[in-house]
Amino acid sequence: MSATRSIRALAGPVSAIPIIALTANVLPQQLTEFRNAGMTDHVGKPFRRDELLAAIDRWAQRPPNGLPATIGAAPALGQDIDPTVLDTAVLAEMKESFGADRLGAMLGLLASEVTQRLRPGEAAREQIAYDAHALVSAAGSLGFVGLSSLCREVETAARTGGDLALLIERLQEQRAATLRMIEELRAA
Repeated sequence: MSATRSIRALAGPVSAIPIIALTANVLPQQLTEFRNAGMTDHVGKPFRRDELLAAIDRWAQRPPNGLPATIGAAPALGQDIDPTVLDTAVLAEMKESFGADRLGAMLGLLASEVTQRLRPGEAAREQIAYDAHALVSAAGSLGFVGLSSLCREVETAARTGGDLALLIERLQEQRAATLRMIEELRAA
């Protein structure tokens, strides 16, 4: 509830983002407290998948196809984007929710994380798993599905003793593609 109040206190469109409580607290007075804190809806636990998806559908804003204005607005960029690298709908949704300036800053932070983590030559499996885990959600939340998915594979292999050589090679290629895409998006 504290996080909800903080989000509602923010300036700009991010303050209006839908917030759905996923909670076992479903008594009428508890639901009133959630609404008073600024939550948009709730789903009771244990939840059923269809209930959760219905709540998300009720409140999800459908982003336009392609990239939004000022983030990758150049038509050539929007047409040349490989969907296995970047899910433009996720990026558009983030821009809609947070605004172009904040999205630009988030892209910059992701670029910094990608540059600092999983460097070529890293051999310690524990560090590789840790870095890969950190990038799964950081990349995925901005639509970089290729990097996120591959980091999940790398993390699993590092934790289970799997073969990392080919995965690390693919990861270096995905890192480079992600950094190029971030640079293009921020320059647009």
